[in-house]
Amino acid sequence: MKDPQRVKVLFIIPNLDRGGSEKVFYHILKYIDKQKFDITAAVVTRPGIYYDLLPENIHKELLGAKKVKYSFLPIIRLIRTYQPDIIFTFNVNHLNLIIIPLLKLLFYRGKLITRESNIMSVVNAKKGKLKPFVDFAYRLLYKRVDTVICQSKYMKQDLLEKYNIRHSQITLINNPFIFEDIINSSNADKLRLSPSTYNLLAVGRLTYQKGFDLLIKALTYVKVDFHLTIIGGETFEHPEYKEHLYALVDQLRLSDKVTFQGFEKNPYPFMKQANVLVLPSRHEGFPNVALEAMALGKSVIAFASPGGQNDLIVNGKNGWLVEFGNLEELAQVISRQAHTTLDEQTIINIVKNDYDISSVIRKYEKLLSSIVNPK
Repeated sequence: MKDPQRVKVLFIIPNLDRGGSEKVFYHILKYIDKQKFDITAAVVTRPGIYYDLLPENIHKELLGAKKVKYSFLPIIRLIRTYQPDIIFTFNVNHLNLIIIPLLKLLFYRGKLITRESNIMSVVNAKKGKLKPFVDFAYRLLYKRVDTVICQSKYMKQDLLEKYNIRHSQITLINNPFIFEDIINSSNADKLRLSPSTYNLLAVGRLTYQKGFDLLIKALTYVKVDFHLTIIGGETFEHPEYKEHLYALVDQLRLSDKVTFQGFEKNPYPFMKQANVLVLPSRHEGFPNVALEAMALGKSVIAFASPGGQNDLIVNGKNGWLVEFGNLEELAQVISRQAHTTLDEQTIINIVKNDYDISSVIRKYEKLLSSIVNPK
């Protein structure tokens, strides 16, 4: 029986593997007020590393579909079982192309919120000849969405200009981080990186999107002594990219300059001991890793590619933005940073007030309450 005092919210995500969107999903469900919201978390395919960490005072459903596109029947049963007031999707792997038609089929009368995880036009471009059809589907289906959550101004502008989504449909909510947890987790009992070396750090899944191949190529232009550590594991979808990176390092004779650390459950000691974080992504939704590094007072050097890093980085204050694909400029900025020190407290202050978990969760709670009880 429905609790009249609580809003029933069904959160749906393709998987809970080790990714930025998956971490945000976990944090929202952990910290949201359970006295106000009756939460169900549904994972469509793989449980990943976060499923067992989800709080015990919510409902959990692992649908076990092989792929998102095979999840029609499990999702239908899920919605009929829980009859939520709000369905909240994380649009990863084009999940909404499945969910929204099903809602129409089920004559679902509740509210629909979706959180975009990346720049939609960039992701759809990977569909090649199918892109016009995928774009058309989103333009048509998103008329049914009550609120689209974006993490950056770039993402918002992309939806407004290319997908005919109304201003009134879009809400900008930053990704959260837990300041105290990052600080505490960064205090390692041993050295992870050599203090006598200029340490570059890159963190992310080993996928083409993350642009580690571009960073490795740029290293051949760097004019100072350095060592790069890359933290991140291969992905279920693209395991071949890891081998490409290994081969590239060997080809450029950088084996003594680059370490592939693999996946690290706690990357924060590496961040604390690094001199700078490099973000060479081809595109980003919003780079959580940049936020986390800044929480530790580290400057971030990033490509000015499509994504939230353009909102986050203030040149000369907490890092630098470099023209996308300009490997020589990237190397120049990396080399210059070896002799430049930005104020760590300034870097921390830039991110702490706007991105700490408490302020972000309040924005989510306000949205969920207002959408079912509009003034």
